[in-house]
Amino acid sequence: MVGLVIVSHSQKLAEGVLELAGQMTRGSVVMEAAGGIDDPDNPIGTDPMKVMAAIESVAAQAEDGVLVIMDLGSALMSAETALDFLEDDIKAKVRLCSAPIVEGTMAAAVQASVGASLEDVSAEAGAALNVKIQQLAPITGEKRTAGGKGLRMKSLRAKRWNFHCRFATDSDCMRVRPPIWLPLRVDSRPVFSSARAIMLFQPRASTRWLCWR
Repeated sequence: MVGLVIVSHSQKLAEGVLELAGQMTRGSVVMEAAGGIDDPDNPIGTDPMKVMAAIESVAAQAEDGVLVIMDLGSALMSAETALDFLEDDIKAKVRLCSAPIVEGTMAAAVQASVGASLEDVSAEAGAALNVKIQQLAPITGEKRTAGGKGLRMKSLRAKRWNFHCRFATDSDCMRVRPPIWLPLRVDSRPVFSSARAIMLFQPRASTRWLCWR
């Protein structure tokens, strides 16, 4: 299984992202946060050595590789520096990803939890903003980016506190109606849990086309 390392200027931000992803994957994915610096008076920043330690820790537990997702600025440089210090056998299993830190981590974690390869996990993370872009397109006029392959989640409809997931490829369609009723409100956790269960039988499934309509 692929593991994740989240690099942020803020340790609280990195830990919060992992908490959110952990809710979706129920702790099935190895993830570590590498945020902030060890200076109580000025804790905001990034530390290449902390990033390297997190990568080594995750790599020891994730045999299929490590995906590193960063927020911005020096986080990228710290991750690149950490990569330079790693042993070659570990470095070969690490990929740095330009995905947005929240959406990308969510998509990557769900894909990793169903056993996707490092390449596929990285691709899903990189395309994670498409859901938001597609939903806001009528207002912003922005178009989603192209890319990705395989089975894609096309829609998720809330109806009478029930929902269905529609999956489609270029050649066929499959409709699944999970027997889950959502009381009071539609919550993302049962939705992603059902999607994850379905993807266990369809390993090439994707979460990036999940949207409300």
